[in-house]
Amino acid sequence: MPIAALRFTESLPFDEIQVPPVRLEGDRLHYRPQGPLQPAAGHRGRLVFDFANLADASERDILDFARTWGVLGLCRHRMPLFHEGPLCLPRRAGDEFVESIAAWRKRARAIRAFLNLKASLKRGELGAPSEWKILWPGKPPVDKNHAASFLAIATNLLLSEVGVQPALLPVDNLLTISFLSGNFFELVKAMCANENIGSWLGTPGILIAEIAVGAALALQEGVGWRHCSNPECRRLYRPKRHTPEGRLNFCPLCGKRASWRLAKQRRAAERRKAAAKRAA
Repeated sequence: MPIAALRFTESLPFDEIQVPPVRLEGDRLHYRPQGPLQPAAGHRGRLVFDFANLADASERDILDFARTWGVLGLCRHRMPLFHEGPLCLPRRAGDEFVESIAAWRKRARAIRAFLNLKASLKRGELGAPSEWKILWPGKPPVDKNHAASFLAIATNLLLSEVGVQPALLPVDNLLTISFLSGNFFELVKAMCANENIGSWLGTPGILIAEIAVGAALALQEGVGWRHCSNPECRRLYRPKRHTPEGRLNFCPLCGKRASWRLAKQRRAAERRKAAAKRAA
């Protein structure tokens, strides 16, 4: 079936992550994908690190993250919704879907392990065996070459398990390379077949893919790929030279103008903060 044969009545909502109403009950998140939906309010540059911090976070902290970024969209197998076709929906509780806090912590611990092991390798260390146990089924590596190889394989397995695929999506009316979890054709079919939750269905595919891709980008060295630091852009691009970790970087379309504007905004925020302290 060609994509043009699929029937839908509105623009496909891929331009931003949509957050459904979420509440906490016991050890599970309950959410209503029917809405009303709100755009995610988090900073994309911090997404993967904020998610990793949920590894040992309280239920309330996980709820706050879900209300900021949306839910992961894990099916009854605790896998991404589009890990198989047709769509594998989450567990239901009345008119709500549910996700366990344990499943969130398990995935957050895996992302934290990736980041911690990369930090260990940068220090010339092999990393804690407890971190390797989360990602690697066998014995931990015995030298740095094996450690780098094991970490690369584990990262590729993560990207494969999540089903990350690049997609050209309209973001703020600009066509931008982004990432989705699962096959795009199956995703659009599912959105058309489930009109009552169609506007939400693209969200978990974007969120869980962005977490996985964000982890992979945090591990890379050399020039590689970067997301533009301009929060109004976030375009994926390949810099001409290596950008040190933690340094802002801007795509050719944003360039020095965006750098100057963000610096001006930071200085203004610092002046307001200092003025508030003096007035207190």
